[in-house]
Amino acid sequence: MRRHFVIGAGAIGLWSAATLSPTAPTTLVARGARREALARTPLRVIDRTGATLATRSLDVTELESLPARLGDSTVIVATKCAEVDAVLARIVPRLSPETAVFLGQNGLGLAAQAQARGVPPTQIGRALFWLGARREDDTTLRVAGVHRVDLAGHEALNAAKATLADALRASGVAVDDLGPQTALAEWKKSLWNLAVNALCAIADAPNGAVLDSPPLRRLAERLLDEAIAVASAEGEALSRDDRDAVFASLERTRSNLNATLQDLRHGRATELPWLNAAVVSRGARHGVSTPVNETLVALVEDLERRQTRRANNA
Repeated sequence: MRRHFVIGAGAIGLWSAATLSPTAPTTLVARGARREALARTPLRVIDRTGATLATRSLDVTELESLPARLGDSTVIVATKCAEVDAVLARIVPRLSPETAVFLGQNGLGLAAQAQARGVPPTQIGRALFWLGARREDDTTLRVAGVHRVDLAGHEALNAAKATLADALRASGVAVDDLGPQTALAEWKKSLWNLAVNALCAIADAPNGAVLDSPPLRRLAERLLDEAIAVASAEGEALSRDDRDAVFASLERTRSNLNATLQDLRHGRATELPWLNAAVVSRGARHGVSTPVNETLVALVEDLERRQTRRANNA
């Protein structure tokens, strides 16, 4: 049976390993103290109230211990965007022609980045997670809600996609196969992050602020207008349904703190270079004006530089 290797022990990596492990052979690839903790202690998955949803003993290894050839396996890269290139550099020499690589980050250009690093385009997929989760500590994952997982990738990945989808569905997770259009899939999922992450990071507020504050809602809509115009200039057609999905998902995750705000509170670099900043740079390339995205990028960069959110939430 096809094995899944999940690289990264952040919220998405932990959720993926915990969800897949009961239904498919799954190994979590982690590092340092976090790997040691997960090797000793089962992962506890809790809901927003702190009630235990599941306890999972995970098969854990480190990147250096992966097989020299990954063979007929699926690799889910679930690290932060900034770590993707380094991970790909380590796994590309281990890839076999039948290995599937699914990138689990939110953001634009990840599939192209993998191809530039040497992953054949026929082996690159996208796994896009519509869920709210936060790692509480090395062995505790808080899950606020799970909507679905979107999969996209070259037709050569159809068997790997089907195996991954079956394993997720067997654990009760809804899965949509978006076909071979990885760039369009990136845009569809990134719309949510483009509308919410920087905006709520600046407001220092949970996701629901975009729904509850008319001024923030108007800004979110303008961010989406600019992003959709840039996507159209790149030949990626986004529909009214894609736009509406942003606000529908916000209702389900209104109490969550998005990843950009969490990064600022922990003094980490944000992923805006793959989100709003990518919209700005792509817009400039196509002659599409993106003033709202540009303004929010500058404000978040200032918060990141001054570490104001970290000071306020120490």
